[in-house]
Amino acid sequence: QFMEQEVTTPIEEAIDNINGIDTVRSVSSLGTSHIHVTFKYGANINQVAQDIKNKLSLVRNKLPRNVNEPVAELEDSQDANAIMYIGLYSNKHNESWLSSYYSHGIENALKQIPGVGKVNTLGLQEQAININLNLQKMAEFQITFEQVKEALEEMNVSVEGGTVHNKDQSYVIAINAKPSSIESFRNIVIKQFKNRDNVYLKDIATVALGQSTLTQITRINGYPGVIAVVYPSRDANIVEVASKVKKLVQQQGTF
Repeated sequence: QFMEQEVTTPIEEAIDNINGIDTVRSVSSLGTSHIHVTFKYGANINQVAQDIKNKLSLVRNKLPRNVNEPVAELEDSQDANAIMYIGLYSNKHNESWLSSYYSHGIENALKQIPGVGKVNTLGLQEQAININLNLQKMAEFQITFEQVKEALEEMNVSVEGGTVHNKDQSYVIAINAKPSSIESFRNIVIKQFKNRDNVYLKDIATVALGQSTLTQITRINGYPGVIAVVYPSRDANIVEVASKVKKLVQQQGTF
């Protein structure tokens, strides 16, 4: 969240009121901030671009010293093969709600449109399993984090990563998985004994469904958002595909 709060947001606020700008969308990730500006139809592109550069010069002193000089570049398209960018955002709902709404309806509908070859998504927060390891319990059973990781990997589970919370002496691991049963995770054997009961994951951790750790933060006009990038299939009629995509988006309404 450092890049979003200290870099992306100040720049967005600086360019927000420039005449000729239609939409502003951003993607913030570790060490990087990308802000994409769409111009209004008929706007003087060169003048708007210069206004943006002037605003960047003024806001530079408000950015952290270790941040590189912001660069503004004109481009016809972020990807020449993409035919449409769809921004889903809300001033009422957070990333989790938007991700669920998109994943359970819009994403599949887009992919089923004839002529759509691929849909890439930015800002999607997927469902994950959160394992809250109790460091005190691990010490009592003489279990290390590596032993937990090895036990999970033996079950073909890839550990995404985690963050240490010193306050409650716990270690939270977010795993991108869609399990048929949370109980199966709780009953993973972490350590085996010959003369005593085995130690299961549930003995040293709390396991529950949650959300994956956000590696990218996407904002559209300042609000949490999900961006779908639509690519056509080979030999597709781009005009027809774009028309059908627009119709689908219009059917979603506002929320």
